[in-house]
Amino acid sequence: MKKNKIFFQTSPFKTKNKTILAYEKTLYFIFLCLIIFVTVPHSVFSKSAFITDTARAQQADHILINEFMASNQATLKDNDGDYSDWIELANPLDQAIDIGGMYLTDNLAIPDKWQIPSPTIVQSKGLIVFWASGKNRQFHTNFKLDKEGEDIGLFDVSRNQIDTVHFDLQSPDISYGRKINDYQTWTFFHIPTPNQPNAYVYFDINQDGDIDLKDCLLALQISSGQNTLPGPIALNIDEKVGIESAIFILKTSAGLKPEPDMAKFETLFTHGQLHDIEIVISQQEWDGLIEDMHDYIKTGRYRQATFIYKGPAGDEIIEKVGFRVKGNISRTIPQDENNQLHRAHFKVKFNETFELSEDSPEYQSQKIKRFNTLTALIFRLNIALPDSWDHSQIRELFCYDRLNKVQVKTSRTGSSKLTITIGGVQYYFGIYTLIEPINKAFLTKRYSSSNDNGNLYKCILGDSGPASLEPVDGIDGSGNGTKVFTENRIIGIKDWKTQYRPTYDLKTNEREADHSQLLDFIHKLNTLDVNDLSENGLKYYLDTHFGMDHFLRYMAMNMLLGRWDDYWSTGNNYYLYFNPDGKIDFIPCDYDSALSGIELFYLPSQGIYEWSNHVNELISVIARVPLYILNAVKQYHSPLVEKIFQIQAYRTQYEDYLEAFISPSNRLFSYTEYENKFHLLNTLYSPYLNNDIDEGEEMFIEEKVKNYFQTRIQSMTILHD
Repeated sequence: MKKNKIFFQTSPFKTKNKTILAYEKTLYFIFLCLIIFVTVPHSVFSKSAFITDTARAQQADHILINEFMASNQATLKDNDGDYSDWIELANPLDQAIDIGGMYLTDNLAIPDKWQIPSPTIVQSKGLIVFWASGKNRQFHTNFKLDKEGEDIGLFDVSRNQIDTVHFDLQSPDISYGRKINDYQTWTFFHIPTPNQPNAYVYFDINQDGDIDLKDCLLALQISSGQNTLPGPIALNIDEKVGIESAIFILKTSAGLKPEPDMAKFETLFTHGQLHDIEIVISQQEWDGLIEDMHDYIKTGRYRQATFIYKGPAGDEIIEKVGFRVKGNISRTIPQDENNQLHRAHFKVKFNETFELSEDSPEYQSQKIKRFNTLTALIFRLNIALPDSWDHSQIRELFCYDRLNKVQVKTSRTGSSKLTITIGGVQYYFGIYTLIEPINKAFLTKRYSSSNDNGNLYKCILGDSGPASLEPVDGIDGSGNGTKVFTENRIIGIKDWKTQYRPTYDLKTNEREADHSQLLDFIHKLNTLDVNDLSENGLKYYLDTHFGMDHFLRYMAMNMLLGRWDDYWSTGNNYYLYFNPDGKIDFIPCDYDSALSGIELFYLPSQGIYEWSNHVNELISVIARVPLYILNAVKQYHSPLVEKIFQIQAYRTQYEDYLEAFISPSNRLFSYTEYENKFHLLNTLYSPYLNNDIDEGEEMFIEEKVKNYFQTRIQSMTILHD
């Protein structure tokens, strides 16, 4: 069997996760607290930083792991321009040491995982940084650090242990290292110091992410020259507070307006938290919602309601939100002709403007409404298409989680109880998976406000066919790009009032719709030569214009998850984002059909190049039209996959990711990971599964899911026999 290449290639488009712990370099901490972060100059990095054994002062085994970062999202770029994780080693001796031939590892059971090239000289009292990037070359290890926790080990040329450190969950852009005058104590650093001596800090953060409030206030007093602090906040000076609370206290006391609290966003989408949400809607508005769906099942009209949140992100009430049912094939009218309620997918839009005039103050007030930075929130029913329950309650949540873990840009997920109060009567609808919508707010988080104004298309198997990226009705050039193809329903802007559902549905910049970028992408994809590796060929175009690394990560994980209702098989369920910087990103969505939820074809042992296009098979099942008739009319293709897999470099990278993702050491795709997630959430969900609707109240792992994991992984491991 071919030896597994267990590594990740870090993407140049690694998501900048705007968590509160990044705080845009700690959200004015630098401004407020600069005076108290005293960086020791390189020239005075003295023996006192490390206590050494003088009897072994000349030996390389005095090299220490000094500092590392396991979630580098905006701190330091490597020589490729990527935000790779890093490990810093220190030489405390008075002489230079050649550490070439020694080993670094993230698995103490494999001490020789990556060998430091020879020669590699660390100067006297010097430091050296290695990138934990998975790129496997000089100064780049063949492994990547796991921000959720693992070990780092340094071993000598004979594989003897020199130094190790175990770490737990790490926060974005905060490093972990040795204290300057206490080398045996490790602490977090708000201002990381790669290639510099570790800075002394007042702020000792514990593993819960809490800091001393006294230290926060001392920082503000020193930086502002005050002996006392004005401000409206009542404080218990002896308590420890979360970093987000400390930031709020400092900024408020300094007279600065706190920015939207990204910590609440993170809390909302942290697994292991159960949120309590109630929708309050009048009987009239509820009846209107039901009537809307009888008129047109896929109506987009929002009905007015009140949103009430109770939970770890802080209690909140938002009035006049938009509320409606969501879904495609799985869309259900939540009340039948016998007045029996049914569970359904729902969507809340916090900034819905209804029929208000854009010039009115009410419109402007509605437009700026947010909940934890979100403009909308999706409540996803845990089902397996089209009408059977996901008894595990976690299938879709787990799939999104795996994609996020391998750096695919897609939605975050959380867990919630949902109560709907209709005309003053409460009905508990049960447990739902919360889904972050893919919209302008999603783009802002991933690309920043300076790059969130590009064209975003939702790509679906629509009324006019699949979003296969085949030539559009014979139009194969960008010269016609400003046309809106309303006559063939292919490219445009969805209008539920006229029941217009284009295959490529523009979600941003609707008022100045220009589809030339999409048409040009489709044209290039279908006409450029896959065999031409020059600047005129398809590979060069994709490398420079398309987020290929993210796409290959997605392809590999999607292949493992077995979500067939995707781009390759049915031309469905994805977004394309045309970034103003010239890049095009592929963003997947909807995972209720994955992990053997429902099968169009046999998935567990499907070959990694045998997925193919199954649009006609799906239409045949749904429309009950004989397959041979459909095949005679039209044969569909998936050029984005078919073309790239003709290019060997992409095939190799795709296979590398598959091998990496099933490697037990990476803890990405295995039944054990699924089972662990199930047990975590089962503890939360179990007391609340029984609902007033009497639907979907069970929670257990079906045997077919366990069999799926075993068969799928086995099918991967035999690929290279």
